[in-house]
Amino acid sequence: MVTSSPIAGTFATQLIRDTRNLRSSIEDLERQLGTGQRSETYGGLGRDANLVINFQQRLSNTEAYLETINLLTVRSSVIDTTLERISAIGQDTQGLVDANEFTLLSDGRTGAQRGTESLVAELIGLLNSEVGGRYIFGGSATDAPPVTDLDTILNGNGTQAGLRQIISERQQADLGADGKGRLVVSSPSAGVVDIAEDADPSPFGFKVNSISTSSATTTVSGPSGTPESISVDFTNQPVAGNVFRVKLDLPDGTSETVELKATIASPAPDDSFTIGATPTDTATNFTAALNAKLVETADRKLVAASSLVAGENFFNTANGAAPQRVSGSPLNTSTALVDGTTTNTVEWYKGENSAGVARESVSVRVDDNVVVDYGIRANEEGLRELVQDLAVFIAQDFSAGGATEKSRYDALANRLDNRLADDQGEGTVNQIRIELAAAFKTADVLKERHTAVRGTLLTTLEEKKGVDLSETVVSLRSLQTRLQASFQASATLLELRLTNFLR
Repeated sequence: MVTSSPIAGTFATQLIRDTRNLRSSIEDLERQLGTGQRSETYGGLGRDANLVINFQQRLSNTEAYLETINLLTVRSSVIDTTLERISAIGQDTQGLVDANEFTLLSDGRTGAQRGTESLVAELIGLLNSEVGGRYIFGGSATDAPPVTDLDTILNGNGTQAGLRQIISERQQADLGADGKGRLVVSSPSAGVVDIAEDADPSPFGFKVNSISTSSATTTVSGPSGTPESISVDFTNQPVAGNVFRVKLDLPDGTSETVELKATIASPAPDDSFTIGATPTDTATNFTAALNAKLVETADRKLVAASSLVAGENFFNTANGAAPQRVSGSPLNTSTALVDGTTTNTVEWYKGENSAGVARESVSVRVDDNVVVDYGIRANEEGLRELVQDLAVFIAQDFSAGGATEKSRYDALANRLDNRLADDQGEGTVNQIRIELAAAFKTADVLKERHTAVRGTLLTTLEEKKGVDLSETVVSLRSLQTRLQASFQASATLLELRLTNFLR
C-alpha cells in the first residue's frame, strides 16, 4: 500500500484544481471557436461591456428606423403613383369638356358627361386606395374607405340629400321667384329705372357691380344703398346707338355684363330697347328689355355659376366644416345658408376631418429627432376640388337639348376648363405631391445615413464581442499541452493512471 505525505496531498489537490481550471479555459476557447464571441455575458467583456451595451441599443434603434423607412418607401411609391394618376384624370377631363361640343347621346347626356362619369368613378376608387390594409386618403382614419360611392354622392341616400338635390336647391335660391337672379327692377319716379338686390345680407343671386353708358345725356349712378342698387335716369333721353352696360357679380366669383342698346326701331331687336316718346316710355321699354335679359342671363350663366357654388357648399367640408344647405322655405326667397347634418345630407368624405394640418394627421419617427408627416385627406383642397368639379359636371341635366341647355353647357364647360387648368399653385394635386416628395426625400436621406451607421456599429460590435480565431486556436493548443502535462504530473505524483484520474 502506497502512503502519500501531507505535502504530496496538498500538491495533488493544487494540481487537480489547476487541471480543472485548464479544462474550463479549454471549454471556453472551444465555445469561442464555435460562436465567434468572446463571452456569453456582458461581464465577460470586461471594460468593453458598457460600450457594447450602448452600441447594441443604438443598433436596435437604427434597425427599427430602417424598417420604418422601408415601409414608408412602399407607401410613398403607392401614394405618388396614385396622385400622379389623379392629376392625369384632371387633365383627361379638361380634354373631354369642350364648350363647342354639345351632342346628346341616347341617354340624354353629352359624350363628355359619359366619359367624365367613368373618370370620376376611377377617381373615387383611387381616393379609396389602401396599402397593407391602411386607407391612405383618410388622414389618421385608416381602417375604412374615406370616400362614399358615386351613386350616393349624386343621388343621396334616404333622408340624406345628394349633390343633385343640393344643386337644385341652390339654383332655386339664386334664380329667385321671378327668375331674375334676385334683382328687383323698379321705377321709383317717372323716367327713372332702379336695379337693386332683393336682400342684404344674402349669398344668393346676382350682385350689382356697376353701371355705365356711352350716352352723353342720360345719367347712370350707383351702386349705393342697402341693399345695393344702381339706377338710370332717362329724364334726358338717349339717342339711337347709345349703349347701357350693367355689370353683375355671380356667386362663383365671375361676372357678367348685361348690355342693352338704345334704338328707334319698334319692336326693338334683341339686346335693345326702343327710345319712347317720353322719358317714362323709354324707362318702361328699358325695364322690359332689362327684365328679359336678366332672365336669360340668369337661366344660362347664373345657373352654371350656381351649380359650381352648390358643389362647393356640398363638398367643402375640410377641417371639420359641415356641408351648406339653403335655409328656409320657400327656397327662392331664402337669404341664408345653414349647416347640413348627417341626417339630412350625404357625407361624401368620411375620413378623419380635424382642424389640424392634413400632413400632420399621419406621422412616423425616422430618427431620434426627425418625424416625417405624410397624411392626406381626400377632402383637402386640391383633391376635393377635382372630385367636386367632375361630380358637378355629370350631375347636370341637359337632356332637353335646346338653346338654353346649350348655353348652360357652354357656361359650365368654360368655367370647368379654367378650374381644371393646373396652375401648379397652392392647394393643387401637384402641390400635394411636392409636399409629400419633400417629406419622403428626408426619409431617403436618413436611410442612407442609418445604413452607414448600421454598418459601422456592426463592425465595432464584432470587434468588441468577437475573437481572433487564429489567436484562439494557438491559445487552445497551448492550454491542451499544459493540460496533458498536468495529467502526467498528477499521475506520477499520485501514482495514478490518467484513466483513473478522469473518473
